[in-house]
Amino acid sequence: MRKPTLSIALSAAAACLASPAAAQTYVADRVVRGVTLDDFKALVASLGHEVVSEGLAGGTGIAARTPGETVYLLLGTACGNESLGCQGVNMQVRITADAVDLEQVNALNMAEQALNTWYDSNTRTLGFSRYVVLDHGITMENLRENIAVLLAIAPAAAERFR
Repeated sequence: MRKPTLSIALSAAAACLASPAAAQTYVADRVVRGVTLDDFKALVASLGHEVVSEGLAGGTGIAARTPGETVYLLLGTACGNESLGCQGVNMQVRITADAVDLEQVNALNMAEQALNTWYDSNTRTLGFSRYVVLDHGITMENLRENIAVLLAIAPAAAERFR
């Protein structure tokens, strides 16, 4: 297996750079039942990270980068009702890997329940994700903490495949 390199698969439509300022501000105790692109930008800014691309996943998704160069995605899901925003968030860190032992993926899934690990052999993508349902509300602080958990666990998980 070739040593995986940190990378991200972005569609050509999402190649535009994000604006530096978010229209929505981060308010820790604000309860959200749906999120927008502006909410994602506010969360990224609150973590001190940089938005590198926006408009993913049909428009409500972004790619962001930590100061340590980890690139991650925040993808809105269940986005059918415009007035509510997206009612789910899929958070992902992806790396490129030539070949991955699926038993190793399964072992990591069993050992680290806070993280879902998956491998797509067609795109050579090894992914680490968390999913949050926003039905009935969640604070922005809790959503931010879920992102922080993903970013704390994913790099160590990726090391298991090197």
